[in-house]
Amino acid sequence: APLISPSDGASQVLLISSEPDTLLPASNALRALLAPLIFSSTYIPYLPATLLASSDAQTLISDSTSPYLIGTHVGTTQTIAADGAALSTEIVIADFDRTELRPCLAPSSPFFPTSVSQLASSFLQSAR
Repeated sequence: APLISPSDGASQVLLISSEPDTLLPASNALRALLAPLIFSSTYIPYLPATLLASSDAQTLISDSTSPYLIGTHVGTTQTIAADGAALSTEIVIADFDRTELRPCLAPSSPFFPTSVSQLASSFLQSAR
């Protein structure tokens, strides 16, 4: 079974960094790893923190029921947390500042990817 495929079949990956220049190439690289398949769900390589109000960003990121790959400034998640909201437990966060990949909540599977290649493999499985 695909790792980042919760019971409803969605795969939600949030890429965060304090350097916006990192997010676009990282998002494109992760999407390119899926070739020859096409990621046809929500794809936002860089969502500026200033583009949405905190409540709107929280709705987009945490309340979405469809798969997505979104890159955003680390400040977006900090603002959501400061407003007292929590990220969905279904999200996998790739933090480029800390070079770590982590679930918002402990995964139900004993296997969790710790590298981008494992993450891409999970996307490939969920795309089938």
